[in-house]
Amino acid sequence: MLNYSETMEILSNLKFDMVVASSFGCFYALHLENVPKILINPCLHPSVEIPKLTKTKANFASEFSKIEKKLYSKEKMIKDVFGIFGNSDELFSYLDEFKSNFSFKDLNYAVVNGKHKISKGELEKGFIKARDYFNV
Repeated sequence: MLNYSETMEILSNLKFDMVVASSFGCFYALHLENVPKILINPCLHPSVEIPKLTKTKANFASEFSKIEKKLYSKEKMIKDVFGIFGNSDELFSYLDEFKSNFSFKDLNYAVVNGKHKISKGELEKGFIKARDYFNV
């Protein structure tokens, strides 16, 4: 994944003014209502993914699960969400779930070459598609 300054450089050059989050941060970004957001390889189910990475208490995962059910039971938030997905993500892929919960005529997501960490060039391709989607 690009570092913060590289990501901000790309976004500055493309004239973006919105939230950009990746992986687990996307889960938190989705809680922001009426704010345009770009989600990079979003982790839509921390209750599933975090226990794979570390030993956690059972109630930890169940608390995330409750939040997930509340979040994803809301009215679909498709108008202000764009997803960028690496086509070879080695950690997880929630592309299919993104399509079913957030997709708008297949216009608000991009699949680029890459794993969980997407190269600068591929990420820029995704950002350009996001810019077009948001008409920035």
